[in-house]
Amino acid sequence: MQQNYNEYDEISIKELIQTILKGKYLIMAIVFMVTIATIGGSIYVKNNNEMVKQIISINFDGADSGQNPDGTAFDIDELRSTVVINKAIKELGLNDEISVEDLRKRIDIRPIIPNDIAEIIESRRKSGEEYTYYPSDYIVYFKSYAKLGLSDDDAKVALEVFIDEYAKYFYDTYSENVMLGDAIGSLNYDEYDYWEISSIIHKQIDIIEEYLKVKIIDSKEFRSTTTNMSFADINELATLIKDIDLSRFDSIVKVYKITKDKDALVINYKYTIEQNELEKKKKRSESQVAIDMMKKYDNKTDNLVIPNVSGENLEIKAGQSYYDALAKRATESAVEAENKVHDIDYIEEQIQNLDSDDMTNELKAEAIVKADDILAKITLKIDNLMSLIDKTSNDYFNMKMSNSIMKISPAQVYSKVNVLLNTVIGIVLGLMLGIFIVLFRSYWTKAE
Repeated sequence: MQQNYNEYDEISIKELIQTILKGKYLIMAIVFMVTIATIGGSIYVKNNNEMVKQIISINFDGADSGQNPDGTAFDIDELRSTVVINKAIKELGLNDEISVEDLRKRIDIRPIIPNDIAEIIESRRKSGEEYTYYPSDYIVYFKSYAKLGLSDDDAKVALEVFIDEYAKYFYDTYSENVMLGDAIGSLNYDEYDYWEISSIIHKQIDIIEEYLKVKIIDSKEFRSTTTNMSFADINELATLIKDIDLSRFDSIVKVYKITKDKDALVINYKYTIEQNELEKKKKRSESQVAIDMMKKYDNKTDNLVIPNVSGENLEIKAGQSYYDALAKRATESAVEAENKVHDIDYIEEQIQNLDSDDMTNELKAEAIVKADDILAKITLKIDNLMSLIDKTSNDYFNMKMSNSIMKISPAQVYSKVNVLLNTVIGIVLGLMLGIFIVLFRSYWTKAE
C-alpha cells in the first residue's frame, strides 16, 4: 500500500513539472508583465514621494529659550519665507521655471526631539504639567521635486541653496550688525558754522565711543582678521581724535572767535537760549510735581496717575516702588534743568565773547586757515575710524553668527520606495501567479 502511494506521488510531481514546463512561455509572459507593472508603479510612487533631506542645527544666544539674537520669537518657518525662497530661486537660476509656491509647498521642516526630552514631555503631560522644549536640530525635507523636473542631484543642490540663503537671511536680519557709518551719516560741514561743526563732531565721537564700549564688553578678546584691531584699539583712536585734534579745533574757534557769519551765529545762539530756557522750566515743573506728590504720598494708596507738564503720565506704581519712581523722576528732572542752566550760561558767554571781539582780520584769516586744515584732518580720521569700526564689526558678527545656522549632515536622497526590492518581489509574484495560472488551466482542461 505504501509503495503504491509513493509511486502515485512520484507520478504526480512528474506530471506537475511537465505541466509547468509546457506552460513556461505563459509563465514568462506573466512574470514579464507583473515585473514591468511593478517597476512602473514603483517609479511612479517614488517620483511622487521621493525627497531630499538635510539636518540643520541652530546655535546662537537665545536659541535655547526660543528667541532670536535680538530677543524676538524664533520661527524656523522663516526658512520657507518668500524672501528666502525668492533668493534661492534667483541663485539657482530658476526664475522662469518654478514659482515660490511650487517650492514652498514642497519644503517641510520637522524638529528633532531627543528620546530623553520626549520622555520628559510625555511624563509632564500625564501629570498635567506644562513643559516647553525649544529644539536646536531640525530635518529639512524637499519633497516631490521630480514633478518640478529636478533630478536627485538638482534637488540636493537646491536644498543646500535654500539653507544657505536662510542662513544669510538670518544673519542680515538678526546679527544687529548695523554699519556705524550708516548710523552716523555723512555731513557737508560747509553748511554749518564752526561752533556747530564742533558740536556735531563731539556728538559723533560720543556715539562712536558708546558703540565701542558695548562692543568691548561683548567681544572680550576678539581681534579682527581684516583690520588686525580690537574694539579697544579703535576706541583709543577715537579718544585721540577727541582729546588732541578736536581740542585744537575748539581752542582755535574759541580763542580767535572765528565764524562764517557773526550776525547769524548770534541769532542762532539766542534761539538756542530760548529753547533751553523753555526746556529748563519744563524740567523744573516736572521735578516740583514729583516732589509735591512725594509729600502727599499715602502708603495705603495703591494706584495713582500723575500728570507731568508735557501732558504725559508718570508710570503707575504701587507701594514703595511708586515712591521710588517719584523720587527718581524728581531727581532726574532737577538735574536736567540744572544742565540747561549751564548750557545757557555757556552760550551767553559765547555771545559776550563775540561782542567783545578785538581780533584783527589778519589773525582771524590765519585762524580760519588753521581751523579748516584741522577740520579736514578730523574728517578724514573719522571716516577712516568708521571704516575700521565697520570692517571690525563685520568680522566680529561673522564670527559670532557664522555657526548660527549649521548643516550637520549632507543633503541626502530619501525614499520609502525601494525599486530594486520591489522588482525582485514583482518577479517572485509574477512567477507564482504564472505557475498558478498554468496549473489551474491544466486542471480545468482535465476536469472537462
